[in-house]
Amino acid sequence: MIGLIGFVFLASFFLTLLLTRLPGAFWPIDRPNRRSLHAVPVRRVGGIAILLAILLGVLGAYAAYGATAIRMAVLVPAGVGLILVFAVSLWDDFHGAPVSLRLGIQLLATVPLVLSGFVLRSLALPGVVIALPGPVAIGLTVLWIVWMANLYNFMDGSDGLAAAMAAIGFGAFALIGFSQGHDRFGGAASLIAASALGFLALNLPPARVFMGDGGSVVIGYLVAAFALWADRRGIFPLWVGALVFSPFIADATLTLIARLIRGRSLAQAHRDHAYQRLVRAGWSKPRVLITSALYMVAAGLLGTLAALDPDPTMRIALFAGWVVTLVSSLTLVYGRKIPPPDGGRMA
Repeated sequence: MIGLIGFVFLASFFLTLLLTRLPGAFWPIDRPNRRSLHAVPVRRVGGIAILLAILLGVLGAYAAYGATAIRMAVLVPAGVGLILVFAVSLWDDFHGAPVSLRLGIQLLATVPLVLSGFVLRSLALPGVVIALPGPVAIGLTVLWIVWMANLYNFMDGSDGLAAAMAAIGFGAFALIGFSQGHDRFGGAASLIAASALGFLALNLPPARVFMGDGGSVVIGYLVAAFALWADRRGIFPLWVGALVFSPFIADATLTLIARLIRGRSLAQAHRDHAYQRLVRAGWSKPRVLITSALYMVAAGLLGTLAALDPDPTMRIALFAGWVVTLVSSLTLVYGRKIPPPDGGRMA
């Protein structure tokens, strides 16, 4: 398995490098504007390399370990949804797509997972389990998938940020899966982590390539799908998956709530996220990335401990302590005096 993980890492790295150097004026370019955090035009093609490397990893697992290495009950519905999300997101990268079309396809992509039984039958928090009626369960499942896909896209706005979160988050998922004997879950998560890490090598500040919507929305969809897979199979409850990716979830969700309270449009591009505010306050992008990565690693470790420790008291303490820490940190960032945000399109 280690050899396959290394292969996916190298495949992602060299595919990303190739896509940054292939000639052609048709490749999508992210050009700087008042809204951007970068100063030079950068290609948005990393998502293609990430997904191709993951696909090569799946094919490699099949060749090396046979059909038993792949859980078709997960691969087929997640794969169908993934193709839909990737197609509309890639179209948006190349040509632009209206919000209504993107959201419609994202909603459609939830159908294969829901029909395959990947539904939140209960809402579990540390020490509490609430049974959910059928329509509520389906509604929350759809909301979880669509919100994760979009919030990951919202958070992909500074060099290395989204790729680091994917590598660390799916790395934590892999560690939990292998530790509990769920090798297929752990193996699949490790392939995504390796692919994100290969791309990250070229996405570190100053970034030579961006992942684009074809990468960020797809990774968000995969986060949602893997958390549902883990919840359904009893690997860990959904709240553990949310804890692992909580640096992104908290930033995007609190920013959305703040904009709602201020009466600002949710569809309008902005620079209100914590990482954007720190850059506007004078932090360098490497400093933002390192600080964010420390929070990501902490969230991943706490999520792993919570998943592996059955003691409900310990789980409650880990969950509550981290929520207080994260919300307090974000409140400090939001409270900083910074230049007013510019308008423009999301970087």
